[in-house]
Amino acid sequence: MSEPVGQPEIDFLPAKYREERTLRQTQGWRYGVLGLFVLLLCAALGLQQRTRFRLQAELAALTPQYEQAQGRTAELGILQAELNQARRRAELVAYLHHPWPRTQVLAAILEPLPSVITLTELTAILEVEPGRGARLQRAGASPGEKGSDKTELERLQPAEVDLRRLREEYDGKSLTITVSGTTSDVGLLYSYLSSIGAHPIVAKAELRSLQSEGAAAGTSTFSAKIVIRPGYGQPAGPRPAEPSSGDTVAAR
Repeated sequence: MSEPVGQPEIDFLPAKYREERTLRQTQGWRYGVLGLFVLLLCAALGLQQRTRFRLQAELAALTPQYEQAQGRTAELGILQAELNQARRRAELVAYLHHPWPRTQVLAAILEPLPSVITLTELTAILEVEPGRGARLQRAGASPGEKGSDKTELERLQPAEVDLRRLREEYDGKSLTITVSGTTSDVGLLYSYLSSIGAHPIVAKAELRSLQSEGAAAGTSTFSAKIVIRPGYGQPAGPRPAEPSSGDTVAAR
């Protein structure tokens, strides 16, 4: 026979036993959650360990490449330092050849000399060109420039020190030639000075004085000043010509 519907269930156990059963159920859930946490932690540690091994393997594979790159970087630094030294020495050698050859200077003066002009005196001196020192100072190449103190000179290469001292000594000066003589044709004298001034290495040629010796003599004495342009390696000096493509092919 079935029990009547709606009849309440009667629990004859004491309350103490019910509390112990509830506590056992709660502890079971706690142990389950703790076990699940332990499993997740072990899985995470295993994944971390595998990731660590993979990264160590990648590092071991990249270490030789890194060391090789470091070696090449060191070699590049050495080559750059050697190239810098060679460039400084080349600049010094080029500057040591900057004065125009005296034979070329004399040729610029004597080749256009007409027969009606006789030179009696020729002097050449290095003198400071008016206004040139100010231009060099504005360009940062004047004597006593900011980088010429003793502390910086100690850090420079010997070739750089020598080049800087040479520049301080000569860059502010120009080769000036004074010629004196006699002429029987003043017109040809002006043409002669104009021909000298048109020479590539001459900056200017000007008449300083002209004095007639008298109508009877028919000659005049004169004095002229000729200023030579700066040479190669100097400020405002000429630049070396770029080799043409034909020269490059021929050189190869």
